Amino acid sequence: MQWRGLLGIVLLVGSIILPVCYIWVQMSRSVYDEHRGTMTVSPGTFESFEFVVFGSFTEIYYQFTVDSGPSFDLYLVTLSDYDRYLAGLPPQDSDSWSHEDVRVVSGSPYPPEARYRAVLDNSDFGVARPAGQQVVVSFELIAGGIPGSNFDADLFTGLAVFGIAFLTFVAGAVILGTGPRSRVPPPAICPFCGATSGRWVCRRCWKLSPPMVPRAYKVKRAHLSSPLSSPSQGEPPAARPPPPP
Repeated sequence: MQWRGLLGIVLLVGSIILPVCYIWVQMSRSVYDEHRGTMTVSPGTFESFEFVVFGSFTEIYYQFTVDSGPSFDLYLVTLSDYDRYLAGLPPQDSDSWSHEDVRVVSGSPYPPEARYRAVLDNSDFGVARPAGQQVVVSFELIAGGIPGSNFDADLFTGLAVFGIAFLTFVAGAVILGTGPRSRVPPPAICPFCGATSGRWVCRRCWKLSPPMVPRAYKVKRAHLSSPLSSPSQGEPPAARPPPPP
């Protein structure tokens, strides 16, 4: 029936639209906090910038490279540890991480949701020693995430959405695949030459039959196949009426 085909098409289209809409919603909720550029740090000083991480399972990426000058100390710290750094104390929070006496450093950790500061130190605070030289550092740091997101909840929602989309696709394919292939059977006899057919193209006259056999041809076929009307029974022909006087 026509509604079966329409339902199958709707299910197939829905199985594609559903995950696409889910991905689009997730991307529209994402916030990107990107920092790129070059910093020049004078000897005995530091430079810093703030970045933010959203969500409970957000991967960030960073890379710092010395273009000229000595090695430096890099501290990616929470705001409380940044206050400790300004007071001359080492970081203590487990969410802070340090790279000391480096020229090239990169990473892609999963820090907890919080606000952080990246500190490029060119003083005697850490391990590196500037020896009176300034350092020029090229950097890239990409953070951000989805505010208020939870990894377990997002994973469950994503699996549910894609599972429903898969089942919808299978249902649509089954409905379209099991539909009737032809609504009208081929004619029993050829409507043009009267030969026994059973096919859409007659093997005697090679004409294409119409999609429906007229009732008159069915009656004719039944009459020819009746044993009472068969010529082989020896039935004499009907007598011709006498001519009028």
